[in-house]
Amino acid sequence: MDTREQIDQIQHKVIRYLYAEMDSVERTSFEDELSKNAPLQEMLKSEQEFQDMIPTGVQPYIDDDRMQGNRWVIREKLRQQNGVMLRLSLWWQDLMRRPLVLVFQLGAMATTLV
Repeated sequence: MDTREQIDQIQHKVIRYLYAEMDSVERTSFEDELSKNAPLQEMLKSEQEFQDMIPTGVQPYIDDDRMQGNRWVIREKLRQQNGVMLRLSLWWQDLMRRPLVLVFQLGAMATTLV
């Protein structure tokens, strides 16, 4: 296990400790380690400061009309993307069925570039 993975695991434990997601045995073990380990104390302090900066339970209000508008825009963009990909896919399949046309078009493009 490399150092980055170890740091990620320790950070995960710190977050679980902060959000009270540990059982009593894990919590006691973590607190024992915390009392002996200065870098772990620093990491906990840093996570607590970060947590304090973000107000909990506060969500932005988005009215229903705006939400519906956003959904419509997302659906339209997805529909457009799917349409372009479908057209390209059908075009490519059509060319693959007719190799002579493919060779002719590639030759025409090469001639145009030259």
